[in-house]
Amino acid sequence: MAVLITEKKVGHAEAKDVNKWLTRIKIGEAFRNSDGRKNAWDNMKKMYRGMFKEEIISVPLLYSHGRQMVPFLYFQNPQVECTPLQRGFGKKAKVLEAVDNMLLREMRVKDQLKLIIQDAYLYDYGIRKVGYDSEFGYDEESKLWKEVFNELGIEMEEEELKEYNTIVTREFPFFVRVPPRRFLVDPDVEGPTLDTAKWVIEEFYRPLEDVINDERYNAPKDLRATHKLDKDSMGNVVISPKTFGEESVDPKLQHKTDTERVKLWEIWDKEKDEVLVIADGYKGFLRRTENVWQLENFFPYDRLCFNPVSDEHYSTSDAMYVEKQQLEFND
Repeated sequence: MAVLITEKKVGHAEAKDVNKWLTRIKIGEAFRNSDGRKNAWDNMKKMYRGMFKEEIISVPLLYSHGRQMVPFLYFQNPQVECTPLQRGFGKKAKVLEAVDNMLLREMRVKDQLKLIIQDAYLYDYGIRKVGYDSEFGYDEESKLWKEVFNELGIEMEEEELKEYNTIVTREFPFFVRVPPRRFLVDPDVEGPTLDTAKWVIEEFYRPLEDVINDERYNAPKDLRATHKLDKDSMGNVVISPKTFGEESVDPKLQHKTDTERVKLWEIWDKEKDEVLVIADGYKGFLRRTENVWQLENFFPYDRLCFNPVSDEHYSTSDAMYVEKQQLEFND
């Protein structure tokens, strides 16, 4: 049994707010991609993977530097040690210590730290996100209804709360890495941290059918996919925009093709303490809620930066400093 969300028409005020955020998304993308940063990040990834022209026999200098740096910087076996500050709390400290270490293992913090450090090496932009229960939005109301139905002896189906990341578990905290190329920040941010950012936005893609059926979203049944799974020139699977008028499946069919994707943006607005979700091609909010955890000064994102510049947000990575030597070796 699912908790139904009443479908409503998009009002003028809501559409105006969505347009405001779409404008901020464009500004955030321009800020992220300025100074040729998009091409630079692409080059760093290709060089790290050894993707050079066929006639070049390359020494993997950039890769070898990264392989030496990452193991030195992350905790190989991260552990928490709790020390009681008062007498008589020794046993409680040991229990808390055991619980914290169990959480570190179950949340696979070690694996995520390695990926975040690798992002910091390649792009000097490693982003981590912490949360609870669900990667696509915790729903306190749904949890409340679940408890009510359980008391009545009615089991709720959980298939509408689909999660793809095995690290994210129901009623459990999570710690995940966010790809830098899917992360936008307020251009008025001061310095390399996220402390002064008024808002940040995470971009992600979900199958069309999952978005429509997800009870946490107020998505219309006629929502259209704006992207699809495709292949690039190297044969890698990528997500690319659908061309105008392209239909890969009959709109009358209930089942949507597995190649269709909806581009979503999750917005964390510090000013109003709201979490919003909007979809590409839809004029309303799929989700708009206050911070459901009600934690003071809580912000789920943080940035790892190796080479901070005091008055700039984006900086030069260690890999970019090695780039010239890599090209010299190739020559």
